[in-house]
Amino acid sequence: MIRDIVTAEDIAALRRIEAPNGTPDTPSPAGGRPLGGAPSPLARRQPQLVLDSWYDRLNKFIPSEAIGVYLALDRAANTSAFLKTSKWLLAGALLVILIASAVANALYLRVICDVRRPSSILASTIALGAFAYGMGGLFVPLGVADPGLQAIVVIATGAFLPFFPTPGTFVQARSSGASRR
Repeated sequence: MIRDIVTAEDIAALRRIEAPNGTPDTPSPAGGRPLGGAPSPLARRQPQLVLDSWYDRLNKFIPSEAIGVYLALDRAANTSAFLKTSKWLLAGALLVILIASAVANALYLRVICDVRRPSSILASTIALGAFAYGMGGLFVPLGVADPGLQAIVVIATGAFLPFFPTPGTFVQARSSGASRR
């Protein structure tokens, strides 16, 4: 799965790159064939890009891997008798865990998933912060974890994250051979 958000601009850019003689490829129905008959060069060369739906965008923006790492480390810190001796010590450890998870999320998306858009990485990092707040984490020992507000933050993040703008296109960088794959 491509973790970059696929926009209409990405599809148009890919068609411009893949079309013969620099002319845009004929619009095709879902089957990947131009309206005229033969398979398009786009369909023969690589899997066809499909515009991401709201649900697809939401799935791509939610950093499930980073949330899993954060949750495991959060639980480990909360079970440590040493860290629980002081609320400030626990809060400090949880802050370090949140920052480390955010950095790991950005590196994972950029290096492993080959996400090209910084805006996509930023949106996923914002989602990680919202989910970390929703789970309590650092905010519990600081006394700022209100259950009602936590629910609102998680719901609002999930509802509005797919509308996060994704400027630019990732297609040109991928088609020029800059991709590691």
